[in-house]
Amino acid sequence: MHRQFKRDSVLRPPASALVFALAVLLFFAPRASRPQEPSRAAEIPLLSWLAAGPFPTPLPAFNAEGKRAFGLADLLRFEPLDPVELAPGEGRAFAWPGMGPLSWTKRDAGESGVALPASGTTPQTAYLAAHITALEWAEVKLSVSSPHLFQVYVDGRSVAQKTSPDKKSDQGSTVAEPKTAADLKLEAGRHVVLVKALRDPAVESPWTVRASLTPLKSTSPDEIKVSAWTEDRMSLRHLLDASRVTGVSISEDGALAGVSLSRTKASSGESESWLELHDLAGGGLLGTYRGGMSISDIEWAPGRRSFSYIVRDKSAAALWLVDLDRGTSEPLLQEVKGLGRCVWSPDGSFIVYSISDDPEKDPEGTRRFKNLPDRQPFWRRQTHIYKLDVPEGTHQRLSAGDLSSGLAAVHPDGKSVVLGRQYLDAVRPYGGTELFLLDLATLEARPLWKGPWLSGAEWSPDGRKLLFLGGPSLFGALGDRTPKGAIPNDYDTQAYLFDLETGKALPLTRTFDPSVSDTFWAPDGKTLYLTVTEGSYARLYRRDPETGTFIRVDCGRDIVRGVRAAKKAPRAVFLGSGPNDPPKAYVLDLESGSVRLLRDPAAGDYAEVAFGGVRPWSFKNKRGRE
Repeated sequence: MHRQFKRDSVLRPPASALVFALAVLLFFAPRASRPQEPSRAAEIPLLSWLAAGPFPTPLPAFNAEGKRAFGLADLLRFEPLDPVELAPGEGRAFAWPGMGPLSWTKRDAGESGVALPASGTTPQTAYLAAHITALEWAEVKLSVSSPHLFQVYVDGRSVAQKTSPDKKSDQGSTVAEPKTAADLKLEAGRHVVLVKALRDPAVESPWTVRASLTPLKSTSPDEIKVSAWTEDRMSLRHLLDASRVTGVSISEDGALAGVSLSRTKASSGESESWLELHDLAGGGLLGTYRGGMSISDIEWAPGRRSFSYIVRDKSAAALWLVDLDRGTSEPLLQEVKGLGRCVWSPDGSFIVYSISDDPEKDPEGTRRFKNLPDRQPFWRRQTHIYKLDVPEGTHQRLSAGDLSSGLAAVHPDGKSVVLGRQYLDAVRPYGGTELFLLDLATLEARPLWKGPWLSGAEWSPDGRKLLFLGGPSLFGALGDRTPKGAIPNDYDTQAYLFDLETGKALPLTRTFDPSVSDTFWAPDGKTLYLTVTEGSYARLYRRDPETGTFIRVDCGRDIVRGVRAAKKAPRAVFLGSGPNDPPKAYVLDLESGSVRLLRDPAAGDYAEVAFGGVRPWSFKNKRGRE
């Protein structure tokens, strides 16, 4: 599997197209300007609600005992359900402790608000939900009042509460407390207001809840819409907070797949990541690795049902090995600062990994730039590669020196690796990469190639050639099709086969217009697959080994990225998305070309979103070029 090099690999990654993000940016593009309306203090009552309940909520046993008595305020703050998971919607159901499914129903408010049925001597809980749609970014004041207790959430975040009921005066009449209010800053889109109402059985006042919005500053009432249910629009909340697939991986035999997912918790704004294992042969979910861990860099071990992953925190990282047959999980590396890429050897007997060391701080308190790249804050960081024997656990340092070293590829026989070192130069592009063949037995480094514009290198399956990715100028004029005197765009990445015996390169994509992003070899060892950037699309192509022609593999998505292929089975997994389609995980049969959905974690988040229409649009310029 070819991968683009990151900073610790000392090679330059190419640019990529993200149509889904572009569509979001277009959605949020400024509309035609209009005169700014003056600030208005008009109150907008919330008259239409979705209601669930009421249902009895008794106080816990021994609630009045000792100094730590548990009262109605504590009962209000205790949440049997995560407010985010309630997902209000007409006809939708949710569970409540000791009761069956409870459904949301529409309920209108009168002049005094929503009237809730009260009965019995036990505290009761009810939920009320309304939707606020902001046509533009808005600032409003949300006011809520009730004779009883309540807690108010907006998009799952607590914004206001009332923890005691209205009191009675000396004359016996009820003295209403002032409205509870919260100032809200709303992004364009739909927002959910959720009121958890708690009835105090000792209070005789009717159980009502009233709520209203007051626009603040330059926000106009016309920019705010309220209702019990409204069609949702794409918003930043969907883009940033929805559950999403961040990566996929596949085992050597193509039977198992790992799906990396993440989400942002609405209540805290913190992100959570986890890993799912799927059985591609039999179907179904095998297991989930979740619970406060920041899991990344999933790599399957060759020759067995095992995989490694990295857990990172703010200061260090650890490399873990999971054996599915034995049901064990054990650390291979612990408390490693600057841990980077980890790659298994072809036979699974060792791992090559990188560590980046931060430079010492300048004692004078000032910094003298040594060269142009030194202006970048990470330039002086030193990266070198190491070898970890598995299962012995012994370590060996493979590189040192003033120049950082990054792993390019492990030879198919596992006896040598290709590593790259980045150097500086006085001519454009003022630097490049030098590749060495490192013998793992003697640690002798033999020079292989040196030059600019290299973004990746990978061995051919027979171990006799290197597949290079780089610009048209990677091998002089070999990949350059521009007119004489013109400078080619060297970010237009091409693929080359470099023969180690002859030292000559064969351009594979010289007449192939799309820019190559990534590559992998099919199990037959001859067919090359390429993920490319083609206009506004990211697509997958197959190169016929006999004719050298490129055939597009129809994956059914506008954006295809993160493709991972099994080394011993004609099967791959990838992430696919489109302008109106958030990233999902798919399985691709390389022989039949069939595609099936593996995981769509954002289905619930986007279930009610009304997307705009998107269609191809093109024209011909004066030169007749489309």
